[in-house]
Parts: sequence; C-alpha cells; structure tokens
Amino acid sequence: MIKHIVLWKFLDITEEGTKKENLKHAESLLLAMKDKIEGIAELKAGINMQIEDGYSDLVLSITFTDETALKAYQNHPAHQEVKEFLGKVRYERRVIDYEINQ
Repeated sequence: MIKHIVLWKFLDITEEGTKKENLKHAESLLLAMKDKIEGIAELKAGINMQIEDGYSDLVLSITFTDETALKAYQNHPAHQEVKEFLGKVRYERRVIDYEINQ
C-alpha cells in the first residue's frame, strides 16, 4: 500500500472566491475523488483549524492499493479537475508518497 499526503496553503482571495469559499470547494472536490478513482483504499481531506504561520490550510491523505493505482490517479480526469482548481487558489503545495510497511 502507498500513502499519498498533500498539504496546501491558499491565497486569501482569488477570482474563484475567498479563501474560506475556496477551501470548502477544494475539500468537496477532493472527497468526491474517492468514488471516482479505482485503487483508493482510503481518502481523507480536511481544512486546518489553526490559522498561524507555519500551518498549512488543507490536507489530503490517500491510501492506494499499490504504486500502479497511485500512477493511474495522477492522470485520472477527476484528479486533473481538482489540480486545475487548486492551481488557481493555492500558493504552496507539499507532497510525500511512501510505502506503508505492514
């Protein structure tokens, strides 16, 4: 199994809306991927409760069945839709993929 974690920091305001509006929309787009993409064993997304320097605004945590599923996810249309939106509303992104030792 592969764990995929992404953290974002959002712009305060964009053409798409306020930070709060964009965070809510991004969270709903992320959560909707669970039922659209094969190979996802678990998907969680959440908006940070803390508003402080050094904290990210939004997190995505996905457990994939294997590396093939992770690679398929990268090009899936549902993921591309989310990436397009996030590219307009975020100014920072951090990603880590690692194998889960069982």
